[in-house]
Amino acid sequence: MTTTIGFDPEFFVAQAGHRTPIPVCGLIGGTKAAPKSLPMDGYFYHEDNVVAELGVPPASDPYEACEILTTGMNLLNAKLKEKGLRKIYHAEYEFSPEQLNTPQAREFGCDPDYDAYTGGVKPRRGVPDFGAYRFAGGHIHLGGTFNCPAFVVALLCDLALATRGYINDDNLNRRKWYGRAGSFRIKDYGIEYRTLDSMWTKYDDVRYSTVQRAYMIADWCTKTSAIDIKRVVDSVNWVVVRDYINSGTPLTPRKTVDIEVKKVRAMGVPV
Repeated sequence: MTTTIGFDPEFFVAQAGHRTPIPVCGLIGGTKAAPKSLPMDGYFYHEDNVVAELGVPPASDPYEACEILTTGMNLLNAKLKEKGLRKIYHAEYEFSPEQLNTPQAREFGCDPDYDAYTGGVKPRRGVPDFGAYRFAGGHIHLGGTFNCPAFVVALLCDLALATRGYINDDNLNRRKWYGRAGSFRIKDYGIEYRTLDSMWTKYDDVRYSTVQRAYMIADWCTKTSAIDIKRVVDSVNWVVVRDYINSGTPLTPRKTVDIEVKKVRAMGVPV
């Protein structure tokens, strides 16, 4: 099975000419069950709670995947402009209670996330009461015939991606609920890695490096023997990795994570 990568990032929206997010509820249409098509095959969008979600076709090459994602974001920008809206980059935003007084704004994903740090055998707890905060995810879909359990791919994504994405991230509320370390879902083609917010999609260089690293992790897990993958995983202090992602630099210094990254890199893992 060829290694594949895809994305379904979420974005807050604002009125054109403004920078303050507003709930997207009822403004652009579409649902998870019935998304709306964009003007190219395989691209679509829909409302998800208070954010706009973009869907793009998967790719089997990181360069192509990055081009596809950029194309999808441009198509979504054009659609939002038609409706007098614009995309706003935030990982989290606190709305007023009045803005969330709709059934859609109180409806959350029904599929459970699994925790890679417990071996991916138990779903995470249900959606907590986080008041008026809402969040934008930057989920990555990785496909392949992995020579390891799905939770191991999620762990390696944490080391390769989330430890970088959270270095300057002060969105602690999302970390508590939707950005927990090792968040993933099992798919028939592989996994959906769910720890990252959508801020990695904002800049060209970060977007490409994230796509490339994610693809390389999936590809490494398909081409490396189970014995060698286990040897790498057993060598990592995953408590350090988890705590850095969940709590940030104040409690777990960056240098402690760098030790784990360098150790694994020396073993040939593309982190």
